[in-house]
Amino acid sequence: MAYNTAPIYITTPNVNARDTALDTLHRHAALEALYNSAESFPQPRCHPETRIGLLETLRDRLLDPEIRVVWLHGPAGAGKSAIMQTLSQRLEEAGNLGGTFFFKRGHSTRGNARVLFATLAYQLALFFHAAKALILESIRRKPLLVGTSIASQLRELLVEPCRRITDSTSMPPRILLVDGLDDTSFASTPYPSKIIIASRPEPEIQEIFNDPSFHGLDSVNIEQSFKDVENFLRTEFSRIHGQHYETMADVPLPWPSSDIIQILVDHSSGYFIFVATVIKFIDDKQFRPTDQLQIVLNPTPDSEDYPFGSLDKLYIQILEQVPRRCRPQLLGILSVIAARWDLSPRHIEQLFGYRSGDVRLILRNLHSLLEIGDEDCPVRATHASFLDFMQNKTRSGLLCVGGVQHRIDLARGVLKAMSCTQVPEHHHVARRLTGWIDLITSIEPHFIGAAELLPWIQGVNLDFVFHHLPNWFIYSRADKLISWLKIVRGAPKDLIVLWQRIESMYHFSLFEFIRRSHSEAVQEALQNLLLRKPQLERIMGVAHLIGESSLSERGGLLYKTRVLLDLSWEDIITSVWHIRPIVDIDSKCSAHQPAYSTNQVKPNPKAAKDIALGFIRLLKKINEGELQTTILNHMEMDHKWGRLIATQLSDAEVFNELCELVPPTAQIAANPGPALQPEDFSVILAGLKAYDGCPSELIDRWTGYFEESERRKSNPPRP
Repeated sequence: MAYNTAPIYITTPNVNARDTALDTLHRHAALEALYNSAESFPQPRCHPETRIGLLETLRDRLLDPEIRVVWLHGPAGAGKSAIMQTLSQRLEEAGNLGGTFFFKRGHSTRGNARVLFATLAYQLALFFHAAKALILESIRRKPLLVGTSIASQLRELLVEPCRRITDSTSMPPRILLVDGLDDTSFASTPYPSKIIIASRPEPEIQEIFNDPSFHGLDSVNIEQSFKDVENFLRTEFSRIHGQHYETMADVPLPWPSSDIIQILVDHSSGYFIFVATVIKFIDDKQFRPTDQLQIVLNPTPDSEDYPFGSLDKLYIQILEQVPRRCRPQLLGILSVIAARWDLSPRHIEQLFGYRSGDVRLILRNLHSLLEIGDEDCPVRATHASFLDFMQNKTRSGLLCVGGVQHRIDLARGVLKAMSCTQVPEHHHVARRLTGWIDLITSIEPHFIGAAELLPWIQGVNLDFVFHHLPNWFIYSRADKLISWLKIVRGAPKDLIVLWQRIESMYHFSLFEFIRRSHSEAVQEALQNLLLRKPQLERIMGVAHLIGESSLSERGGLLYKTRVLLDLSWEDIITSVWHIRPIVDIDSKCSAHQPAYSTNQVKPNPKAAKDIALGFIRLLKKINEGELQTTILNHMEMDHKWGRLIATQLSDAEVFNELCELVPPTAQIAANPGPALQPEDFSVILAGLKAYDGCPSELIDRWTGYFEESERRKSNPPRP
């Protein structure tokens, strides 16, 4: 928060002509910043049935002798000022109030940090007799003190006087309250007086409270409170119904319905700024509350009776804290947040090709609008109303991310990430992008920029489609993409055909087709097809064994088959497509066949060898750096790969490939992460010992691998 630092002199009546020091403080104090000032009347206060637990927590923290500074933080519109106003009143009634200062951005005196400490010192001198003489002594000793730097005022007017008070045990603690302060000096300065600061979750203040070298600091987060919001709405609607008796006489109670109240509660995200705006709008005596409520439920931003103008100004004010040179990147990040993909800062950087740390730097001043955790926590909007604001150009203007060009830019970034050949690097991003087809098809196909996406759609790595995305997603979305492609000018025919085949493949399960019983006509047609298509026979054989060995529990059967056989997706899709006519025949006969009879597709006897060779070559590629180690997670190899290889050691090709294999050392008994476990090494070692004529050097080498895996499992290396 930026403050005007020019000196402010407030002309007020001289409260004590004989005490020039107190008069000096009085003249430099911003009386408008007091919690109960006439200027800000009526002050926002907590509803009696809300924030009960939070107010008790704050009181307990402030009365704790070990705590000297409390930081109350929460997003914009969380109700911080109302909580501080209520707390100020209660502390004054209990005799614990030392002074208050409520900042207001842009105000001539309340927006000026130069008068903050003079204002607090003036109140402390009036409320706390033990501090009065010491504070006034500082003024008499240095008459120009109120015009010096903020740090000097803090030290001379508050820190030193409070330190010199020795006889304080018999007096109640005096607590200072500052609302809206974004300056860290308050938190980092050690002194005995109690202070509570309320502000947005600014990173600079967070760093102070996370620093273990500072003692006596405590922070309280204003958590979401949907129940408090609901209580507030029900009470306020009841009040409005009673006070607007002329226009509400014919409206039966309860009004409005519970469904409407729930809609408003959900839209509030558990914070008060939205519902407070709603109540203020509906409570206008010049209009019928029922009509005003309908406007709230169906707002039109460009109409003169739009209810959320003040809310929009707040959002724009906060967003404009981001430097203009960073606005293009900011809009890209906001478009991801608006898409609700729950990407972390690191994943957003991967998506757009930003440098590491860029996202957190760009969003540094937006903690009051966004939830920003560590590098692996998703970035989300704090307020549901902020999501609506971002996507409505009439409301957000140049900061809108709902325009067609923003969607094209986002779609390009998504498709670029999905074209990556090293899938493990981006699989965390990909599995969250289930809405990418919806994003693309939301772009008008006749729009000139739509054709720009065609090369990127062609370049999508289908590993993302067949492994990282759930079957229901492709089944329910592929037809939308196909229809869109048919309209876009210049869409290649082969691209449309590809997605038609992909959609068709998701209409049946290859593994279920292999397992189920078939009529004699289907069996004969399939055998003839496999004789003409040996590659299809290999694919079906491997898919059969992978399914039977439970290696496909999390899906991705075709993905694992492709990896193990080292085939392209064109090979897989073209081969499996040849089964479609037989599937159509089978669907007509399936109703007359008992499930899982002996009349099933016979597995290819060479499939086990194909899987063993596939695993060995996969491990070689990992060791040589051609593949990422995380592919082991996708293949679900734990406790299975060793047995699958050991059963095929009698085959010369498998044995020779194993002789050349050096397992990736980093993954031996790794924890956490994909692991090559001792059980797998033990099975292979037993197979080698049973192999007639196996070289002793090979047995010794695999004995070493087995012992290393046991050692690492007992004493795992540090990450």
